Amino acid sequence: MGARAGGCDVTDQTFLQITVSKLDAGIYHNETFHLASDGQLGRVLWRSDHRLMAMGGMRVDPAVFPRLRGQIPYPARLKPTGGGGRAPRGVLIEMIQSDPTGAPRISRLSQMPADIAAVLAGWRQNVAMHPPKSGRYLWVKPAITAGQPDIRISPDSCDQPLNKALMAAVAAGDFIVPAPAAVKPFVTGGNKYREQFRILNADQSYLFGVLSAP
Repeated sequence: MGARAGGCDVTDQTFLQITVSKLDAGIYHNETFHLASDGQLGRVLWRSDHRLMAMGGMRVDPAVFPRLRGQIPYPARLKPTGGGGRAPRGVLIEMIQSDPTGAPRISRLSQMPADIAAVLAGWRQNVAMHPPKSGRYLWVKPAITAGQPDIRISPDSCDQPLNKALMAAVAAGDFIVPAPAAVKPFVTGGNKYREQFRILNADQSYLFGVLSAP
């Protein structure tokens, strides 16, 4: 939703985001699908050890968006029915629904609904993937859980390079954006071992992390 007084004036975009995370040798291998309401689809492969592996995108029929949204179970941790397969141990499934009219809806599932699994399988076959350009990137997503923020954005800090990049990603509805040089404090010292950080912009929380491409 749009930020109220006390933060940067940005409006969350309407999108669906599905992430499947598989644990292998202590590292989560993540696959994120990001679908905007206009049918723009992105697919990102990334790892919990801060590696951005591949990216790709394509346009799909915008009618897919409301149909897919209607298949996502809610509230969080609701076990769906309809023949979905239970995720094996070490697999996490997260589904985010973002809408500017209200708080994000986030479901973390133990099963993948069969209809959604079929859609994702088709996207995997059709999205052309490519390695990212060398450099650092930010991933950004809405959050609903409370917690002490690492960055508390105020109106007079909106133009700081890192805050500006983070809020630009929110305003555009992007999951992955290039990181500014100001991200360095979050990849050095003790922070280099952390997977994610919390932002508070007015009354809305977000999580972000830093990824590197060789």
